[in-house]
Amino acid sequence: MKLKSFIFGAIAVLAFVSCDRNTDGLVLDAPVLEISYTSSTSFTVAWNAVEGADMYTYEFMEDQASTEKVSVSFEDLKTDTSYTVKVKAVSTVAKAESEWSEISVELVSSGTPPDPEYVINLTAEMKPDMVLNVKTSPTDKEAPYYFEPVPGSIYEGFNDDPEAMFMDIINTYLEYYQYDSAMAFENLKMTGDEDKDYNISKYAEPEFFVFAAGIDEEMNITTAVESVKVSLDLPVSENKFVIVVDVCTQSEIRVTVAPTNGDQYALILQDKETVDALSDTQLKSLLLSLVNDNNLCVNETTMTYNKNIVPSHDYSILVFGYEEGVITTAINRKDIRTPDPVVVEDLTFEFEITPVGPREVDVEIRPSDEAASYFYDVVSLSDWTQYYQNEPSLYVEEMADSQGRDVLDYLDAFGSIGTVTYTYDDFYLSPDSDYVLFAMGYYVEGDQVIWLEAQYEDFHTPADEGGEGPVENLTFELQIMGVEIGRFYVDVIPSDNNAPYVYAVMTDIEYDEYFLPDDIYGYFYQQYENSGFEGTFAAYVESISKTGESYELSDYYQSDDCWYYKLIAAGVVVDGDNVTFYAPSEMYLWYETW
Repeated sequence: MKLKSFIFGAIAVLAFVSCDRNTDGLVLDAPVLEISYTSSTSFTVAWNAVEGADMYTYEFMEDQASTEKVSVSFEDLKTDTSYTVKVKAVSTVAKAESEWSEISVELVSSGTPPDPEYVINLTAEMKPDMVLNVKTSPTDKEAPYYFEPVPGSIYEGFNDDPEAMFMDIINTYLEYYQYDSAMAFENLKMTGDEDKDYNISKYAEPEFFVFAAGIDEEMNITTAVESVKVSLDLPVSENKFVIVVDVCTQSEIRVTVAPTNGDQYALILQDKETVDALSDTQLKSLLLSLVNDNNLCVNETTMTYNKNIVPSHDYSILVFGYEEGVITTAINRKDIRTPDPVVVEDLTFEFEITPVGPREVDVEIRPSDEAASYFYDVVSLSDWTQYYQNEPSLYVEEMADSQGRDVLDYLDAFGSIGTVTYTYDDFYLSPDSDYVLFAMGYYVEGDQVIWLEAQYEDFHTPADEGGEGPVENLTFELQIMGVEIGRFYVDVIPSDNNAPYVYAVMTDIEYDEYFLPDDIYGYFYQQYENSGFEGTFAAYVESISKTGESYELSDYYQSDDCWYYKLIAAGVVVDGDNVTFYAPSEMYLWYETW
């Protein structure tokens, strides 16, 4: 029997701010409330984050509670009944709170209830290589529904309540689609039989759940929520760890880890702010994506970190058992903070500049004091002479302004400390050209940057004699690592660091249209036409071509109507206005966002 729509509605009374005002140090705006979801027996209130608030207190049916989220849901309510919710923003740091905001909703139902015999017939099982297979065979092949797998650690927070879990899934997507129900429905709805595989290696946990229910155009849940549990036989280690910080300077951290047995484990250093912002499940996913041969250990290990370590910064040392793509122990964490930089009034530098090729130069900057802050970069000799030689700090101000930052913020990101080595490539350099490497110390007083005298050294890149490498034989190691919906870490490692190449993340639609017919030229030409680039296609390709490894966080690949992506890369040669792409490499598997 065809499932008939069960139309749930809600009549929301216009939200208003009450006059119950706390006059003691009130500094926060009242949250603006809206009803983001309703069914006949449940609803969700949502609001935008209030600046300065780290918590929200809400009152419902004379009970008060607090949450750090920007929405709250209520379930198991009575149909044809009005309900009122009050919410206020709270700052536990400033000990301040906003006025109460209030909104009312009336839950109503109309139409014909769904067929009680309608079921989605949800099943799930594990396949080799950490692949979760989900199948459905609904009794009504035309009725829309949705299902999603969830790690057990997430479901734990919903007190074994499938309806609450599925409602949270729906609310998460509504927030992602900016509460455009029609768009969310169009992108999520499923009909008929489904047979889908999910690679859950980055979420490997002992239990996985799959939840499914009917949905309508307003993203209301129109059926009972079905769920299945899949148990995974994962390796478990009894290993425990002692973490000792041997050295913590402005530019170096050295850590020793002593395990209690010989099982394999991973040792990873991460930015503390990044770790704090992640849920347990998100943290596990991030750590699994970061594991490699360089951070896998057995027995007692000492690790030294001196790349991208900056002063006055908080880091987290994370240690955990690891075996065959699975975290086998609890995640052990130790937080540390690097010391503040020292003030050195007479900071000097030694430079070592080594041209590697027409478009590549290795530089090393050695300051006279390894604990002092400084800034360095390479500019053309003509720009240095004309604009910056007499006032090098002007360069920093211009770079900060181009990124919409103030100078202090820019230096937090791009200032240096200690001895630094860096490779400048074709993004910065051209053949047979003159450049200047400069460095200048600085320190901060209040909100002012005090600049010290700059030092510089000029150098010349060799002429381009052609034959930059066997481009036609170039191969690649390719990987996409997801951070969140629409954001990827893209890692491209070419077989020859001197050979130029281009890469792209393609949607399945782009892949079918351009890549399968071997029209890689057509794909990049379309990107050129859509880019607004002022110049020839050859100049555009030169501007996006790379040499050496590319490891970048990109979020411009997001596509609301696509969940499948593939990373491709190809060697390229530009000769005048002629562009030649060589046989591209591609990821073996599709990357799926779900």
